[in-house]
Amino acid sequence: MRIKKRCFTVLIIPHNEEHTFSFRLPLFVVQALVALFVLGIICFLVLINQYRDVLDQAGEARQLRETNRIQQQVIDRFADETQSLLEQMGPVEDLAEILPEEAEKLGIPVAVEEGGAQEENKGKETDPQES
Repeated sequence: MRIKKRCFTVLIIPHNEEHTFSFRLPLFVVQALVALFVLGIICFLVLINQYRDVLDQAGEARQLRETNRIQQQVIDRFADETQSLLEQMGPVEDLAEILPEEAEKLGIPVAVEEGGAQEENKGKETDPQES
């Protein structure tokens, strides 16, 4: 029993009908070409999908960088304000240290809490007209 060779024959016939050209391709070559074509299409689609994902991530990264820049400006502004407040607190702290000493020199009893508030007036209501 003889095994038949399975082949595809391709005929190329020009419009002027001069000379035809034909060639035969074994079946496995045609199958391999079709498989490569399908594999190429699949790879191309995967590449397009990954490219879209990268573009989305790049856009998100751009937005995050802008948000980060704005937040950094806010943080810097808060740091400047905090530094300014700390500088303004220096004279107040100096006064808080000097005040009890000066009050004692004048004969005014002053009891100081940890926070620097006066204990003597604690719990008492002061009437501004009594002075």
